[in-house]
Amino acid sequence: MKTILKMIAVLGAASLAFGTVCFDYASGDPGAGTFTTDGSWYQLHSSAVVEAQHEGVWYPLGQGLADYNEKSGKNLPCPGSENVEDCYYGWNDGDMDTPEGKTARVTLSEYVNSEGWGYVNGGFVYILDGAQMASANFVNIGDNITIVAKVAAGKPAKLYVYDAGYDPNNAETGIMKANVTGNGSMQTLTFSKSQFSTWASNVYDPTQVKAIMLEYEIGATAQGAPFPGQLQEMLTWQKLEVSGACTAGGSIAIGDKVASKAVGFAALRGGLQFSNIPAGTVLNVQLFNTLGKVVASHKVSSKNSFVSTEGLNNGVYVVRATDGAKLNMMRNVTVMK
Repeated sequence: MKTILKMIAVLGAASLAFGTVCFDYASGDPGAGTFTTDGSWYQLHSSAVVEAQHEGVWYPLGQGLADYNEKSGKNLPCPGSENVEDCYYGWNDGDMDTPEGKTARVTLSEYVNSEGWGYVNGGFVYILDGAQMASANFVNIGDNITIVAKVAAGKPAKLYVYDAGYDPNNAETGIMKANVTGNGSMQTLTFSKSQFSTWASNVYDPTQVKAIMLEYEIGATAQGAPFPGQLQEMLTWQKLEVSGACTAGGSIAIGDKVASKAVGFAALRGGLQFSNIPAGTVLNVQLFNTLGKVVASHKVSSKNSFVSTEGLNNGVYVVRATDGAKLNMMRNVTVMK
């Protein structure tokens, strides 16, 4: 997987006095890492939904559209397909790209946990050196993190750091986090190592970090208590800078990944659907397995093009689509026949 990332990564901005700029949308640098979304508990309780706007309609990210429609009572169609069951990832997460930065609408619903403290969070995840959290490389990001973000005025948010000490099977380890309070405008916030929470079984190690997350969070004020109410607010993440490195290895420049916003993409049952491909553009589409091997290659040029995955086994793959210049896209997809 590391080999794939070196091939498809986009060269980050030059180092500044503070450290390394991982991404900066204001300067047109989308970063060499992988953006994804997170919404804790949405699979079971629909308590957190992260959405991006596609052609004026809000679509969920990180979950199947049919499942979302059932839980929300909505009837959203699948862009590019007549079968909503085919929309396993909602819609193209490239729709989060805006001139300001990655922008999404985060909804956190009321949730009661009668046996614990109860919390719900949702927002952005930036994987520093990898396409998937499980297989990503650990990176030495240094002791300081600076973000530029727009958080709703007075709303609680967190900057999470997913380090090597966190064990998803052991709640006592925990993910490190520091508080953010929004003012409704783009803010520059710097966090030192000492500002992140410490758990008994996880002393924060900034030399071993997989991902940095910016998310809204609300929680009960006491054990077994309900949340204070629903939160639905826009969240924009414009810039990430660290005093160490952004990737464990090098990267090469292949153009501006932000430009891929114009091309629509959906992972469907049996194939990949591309839409709004500009006239005269030829997209080279490659699928990589988790070992970094190219398992399929296609060239598409029609405005709306379908790439079949019928010849592949069910599982998780990385798809790369590029015209070799400005259109460059990387996505995780689940192939299902």
